[in-house]
Amino acid sequence: MNHIADYIFNFINSAEIIAVRLFVKIFVAALIMLFLMYINFFYRMLKWVKTFNFHKEKYKKILYFCFGLMIYLISPLFLRQIFKSSGQKMPVLFYYLMYLPSIYFIVMVLGYNFFFIFYSGIKYFYKSLIFLIEKIPKTTAFANKLKFSQSRRDFFKKLTPAVPGVLFGYTLFGNLRYTYAREISRHVIKTNNISREFDGFTFVHLTDVHAGIHMKRKALDELVENINSIDKHIIFLTGDYVDFNHSYTKEFVQAFNKLKHPEHGVFACMGNHEIYNGYETMAKTLTNCGFHVLRNSHKLIKKSGKNLVICGVEDLSTGKCNVADALSGTPHGYKILLCHQPNLFNEFSKKYDFDLMLSGHTHGGQINIIDIKGLRIAPSYLITDYLKGFYKENGKLLYVNRGYGVTGLPIRINADPEIAVMKFKKV
Repeated sequence: MNHIADYIFNFINSAEIIAVRLFVKIFVAALIMLFLMYINFFYRMLKWVKTFNFHKEKYKKILYFCFGLMIYLISPLFLRQIFKSSGQKMPVLFYYLMYLPSIYFIVMVLGYNFFFIFYSGIKYFYKSLIFLIEKIPKTTAFANKLKFSQSRRDFFKKLTPAVPGVLFGYTLFGNLRYTYAREISRHVIKTNNISREFDGFTFVHLTDVHAGIHMKRKALDELVENINSIDKHIIFLTGDYVDFNHSYTKEFVQAFNKLKHPEHGVFACMGNHEIYNGYETMAKTLTNCGFHVLRNSHKLIKKSGKNLVICGVEDLSTGKCNVADALSGTPHGYKILLCHQPNLFNEFSKKYDFDLMLSGHTHGGQINIIDIKGLRIAPSYLITDYLKGFYKENGKLLYVNRGYGVTGLPIRINADPEIAVMKFKKV
């Protein structure tokens, strides 16, 4: 038996070592790729500068300036990791003078490089097409007409900064939307599953606050004031209360200690960011705030002998999410499931007996490149089918809240921060 136990232990250790090495390789490869993108961006910008035929000495000064600017804009990304690992808050001046410009810049660099790859593909396809046409007899004159003249090529070279300029404007727009376009959305849930005693029952759904460098104390206080101003019977919170740095937990607690608890209280489930800040510690912190933290468990709201069942599960990332346990022993009544990540809604809706699932996690896509009349293009669709709003499958209803904060980039495009207010209507 000891030999088997040793074998299993060694196997697990080997698997962990392989996983860590793989992660390090991927991380290093990503850093190299990012560095090459920076180099390509500055190289293209310097080629654009060359079109103005500056004197050699002036061009050299511009070259030094660009090199210094690149160091200035890259270094905050590494310095942020130092603040994070040491548990220190990022100084305000550093945030506004260095970190925020570096965020704007990285969006420009990434966007420009993706555009460059797309543009290069079209350019070489066009050149290949001309080359093939020239091989056809008596088509040389036609092929020459298709070629761009030198003056036209020079014109397009001078338009090089237009792409970063548009991306900068897009980033600024997204930052302003995140900072100032915070919405209280209102919805009516029409259902015949709910008892008449809960007709008109109103709740607030808040998720993904992400207290941290992009969601400081002043913004948290404004959030709590907004929630306090809403008439409601209950509040539901669905995870990600603090971003990556646990030093902002105190600011979250100080703000949410001012939250006025409604008649039936505040119910919460855990999110994936709680893992980064000490999962058990965060659970205790939320409990100390007076919240009912549901961890594969449920609570009952009773009115005139009728039940509203509130269930909550552990975050999917922990591997301990258990909807069956959360629903175990629940009586007849309308069942609300609090689950941070919406990814498994289809599976849950087939297997379990609940009526409404409330989730967050996606930030509504956070950056939706296009969102017009049902046409939605967003990178987030690569990881989930449930981005924002209502979904109905197998007779169950899901609402994915756009969330209130951000992680990574302080940008929201076509995904404004949201406090959702919902009212049940018996039909």
